[in-house]
Amino acid sequence: MLDGQVQKIERTVNLKEVTPAVVIESPSSNVTVKGSSLTITGHAINKSLVKDVKFYLDGRYYGGLLTLLPRTELGSTYLGYNPTMISGYVYSIDTTKISTGAHTITVEATGFNGTKASQTINFNMFGIINYRSMPNTFEHFVDLEYYYGKNVVDNTTVAANRSQIEYCLNPENYINHDNGKYMFLKLNYFEGISAEDLNRVLNGKGVLSGKGDVFLQAGKTYNVNPIYLVSHSLLETGNGKSALANGINVTSVAGKAVDPKTVYNVFGIGAYDGIANIAGSERAYKEDWTSVDKAIVGGAQFISQTYIRSEVYKQDTLYKMKWDLNFAERNDGSSRPWHQYATDIYWPYKQTSKIKEIIDQMESPVLHFEVPVFK
Repeated sequence: MLDGQVQKIERTVNLKEVTPAVVIESPSSNVTVKGSSLTITGHAINKSLVKDVKFYLDGRYYGGLLTLLPRTELGSTYLGYNPTMISGYVYSIDTTKISTGAHTITVEATGFNGTKASQTINFNMFGIINYRSMPNTFEHFVDLEYYYGKNVVDNTTVAANRSQIEYCLNPENYINHDNGKYMFLKLNYFEGISAEDLNRVLNGKGVLSGKGDVFLQAGKTYNVNPIYLVSHSLLETGNGKSALANGINVTSVAGKAVDPKTVYNVFGIGAYDGIANIAGSERAYKEDWTSVDKAIVGGAQFISQTYIRSEVYKQDTLYKMKWDLNFAERNDGSSRPWHQYATDIYWPYKQTSKIKEIIDQMESPVLHFEVPVFK
C-alpha cells in the first residue's frame, strides 16, 4: 500500500442468529412416574434474554417461573452464544391428583422481545407409591409364614412350600406387573367409578349380575373401594354361582336348632377350609344376611371394620389382607402373623385381573399404592 492511498477490502460475514430454544434435561420422555411429585429441570435460550418459563400439563397451564437460574457453564456448549442468553429452570409438579396413564408436559420460554420456544415430553403416571419400611427382614417373615401361616396352594389342602411362599411374598415379583401391581392398591373408597362400570363386569355373573349400585353404595358407606368389593366377591362366589351366594337354608347353628332361614354369603366370610358351606352359612345366619344385597352390604362392613379400616390390623391392601405384616407392631402379644383373610398364597393375585379390568374403564383414576420394604 502506498502512502496516501486507501485500499478497500470487502468481506461477507455470516452472523449466527441465536434461535430461541427450550431443552428439558430431566425427566426423559416416556418416563414412568411413581412418586407424589415430578421435578422438571432444563434450560432455555433467547438472544433478548429469557423473561419467563411456563409449564403446561396435558396442554393446560400449570404454573410458571419468573426467577431463573444462571447456566453460564453451558456457554461452551453453545459456541458463539453469550452465556447470559442461557437461563436454567427447576420446577416441581404435584402428581397426587394426576390420573393413571399417559400425560404430557410442555415447557415454554418467552424472551423479552416476545419470541417463544417450547418442548414437550410424554410421561406415564403409574400411581402414587408409598414405600413402607418393615421392622423384619424378608427372610424372617418368610420363615414365620412357612412355619405358622397355614398357607396352601390354590383352593386345596396342599401345603405351600417355602419357595412358593417366598415368591408370593416378594413385592418385586408383582409391583411392575400389569395385573400384579394391584395387590398393593390402597383399598379405601375413591371417586370416579359408576354403578354402570361395575355392572359391565357383573353382567352374567349369577346372583351378582346388576348389583353394581349395591356394591357402590356399600363402598361409599364403609369407605372401601367398590372395585375391590366386586373383584373379591366374584372370586369367592365363583362368579356369582356358588352355593353360599345362591342361598343356603340354615336350620341349625353350632349343632343347635334355629328358626329356618335362607341366607347368603358373597365374600366367603367365616367359610373355613373344608367346611366352607356349613361355616359360611352359619356365619351368614348370625349376621342376618337374608338377601344378596344384605350380604354385600354386611360383608363390606365386616371387611372394612376388621381389615381395611381397622385401627388394630391396618390391612388396607390385598397384599396386607393375605400377609399379616403388622403383627410385630400390635400390642396384642402377637409373635407371628395370624390375622390373614385367606390361606391360599395366590389369593391376592387372583383378584387383580378384575380390578384392572374395571380401572381400565375409568376416565381418570388417581391410584395410591403401598409397597413394603423389608430390612
